[in-house]
Amino acid sequence: MINPLLIARKEYADILKKICAELETSEPRRQIGNEWSMATFLRSDLKNYMLQTHFVFDVSAFREKDDEFISLLEGIQLQNTKARIIIYAPEYKAGDPLLEKLVNSGYTNVVAGYDSKNEMINSEQMYDDLKECFSKNGLPSKKYNRYIKHTFTQEPVEEPTSYKNSRFTVAVVGTMNRIGVTTYGIHLCDYVARHGGKAAIVMFGSGGELQHKMLSVYLSGAEIEKGFTARGVDFFTGSDLPEFANYNLVVYDFGSNIDNAREWLDSANQITLCGGVKWNELGRQSAAEKSLAGYNYTLAVNFSHENICRNYDEMLKRNVSEYAVMPYSPSLFDATENDEIFESIYSEFIDAASDEEEEYEELKAG
Repeated sequence: MINPLLIARKEYADILKKICAELETSEPRRQIGNEWSMATFLRSDLKNYMLQTHFVFDVSAFREKDDEFISLLEGIQLQNTKARIIIYAPEYKAGDPLLEKLVNSGYTNVVAGYDSKNEMINSEQMYDDLKECFSKNGLPSKKYNRYIKHTFTQEPVEEPTSYKNSRFTVAVVGTMNRIGVTTYGIHLCDYVARHGGKAAIVMFGSGGELQHKMLSVYLSGAEIEKGFTARGVDFFTGSDLPEFANYNLVVYDFGSNIDNAREWLDSANQITLCGGVKWNELGRQSAAEKSLAGYNYTLAVNFSHENICRNYDEMLKRNVSEYAVMPYSPSLFDATENDEIFESIYSEFIDAASDEEEEYEELKAG
């Protein structure tokens, strides 16, 4: 059920009336006026709106501007993690720095003006965007990407990255449930598969068997021996292991159960700990890192952005010198925005065949 709150100037008081009628939901709660303080709302009023599913903020209605406005949005999102924040900015157009900052900070449900000189066409396009912000997946990337400036420079021609001669294993564990362990593993396998390698993911987590079956249906997987394959990636469970030597990359997906991962951590070439920057995710990170004491691992902050992580830099770096920021991608495959990050993390395995054949024979036997 949709239960929005609108804070806007008087001229935008009715922007949700038609949408709520079409969605067959009650009219939104509203705070209407020409000058609001986001800081005051965060400090004093937000507690009265914790059941709202959507916050629609008219940028022009607030005293705070630019970075201060975005910083306060983050405070609201941290206190009400389930609510979707929608920014209404009809006076702004693509190319304005604020719109780009909002998108880069993770606020992609942004409604701004178009370049059409026809006011009616401009209003209709903004209405369509605002309505899409209330859809299941929010505003499509093809629409919010128009707010980001794209610069193109002629780069020197480089040899394409290839993993066709590589052989390595990566153990992935999470600080808590639903932190993106499987998403990270599939993205990594897909990245290697798109760069000439053969990749598989093995689900060892407590719900690995069920998850494996659900993914097989969701991805329309084709059955293979011991598992299924989809989009160039093979999927298996911890109870029916594949022939590891047949793959350039094997990802061990342990979910949030680090204890189950212990017997495999020593054999993995790399270990990745998936975390986040919400208050409960940061709290679980400390416990997970204690469990990984003595191991070298990479910290991956999933579904985030550098601008957001920078605010929690000290907490994220308690036990690591650097961390990888993995942006949100709506797809499990072809998430090319991760390619540079993966290439940096796993550069030592690019087109480099391992000489440790005995280790792989042991893994096969085990």
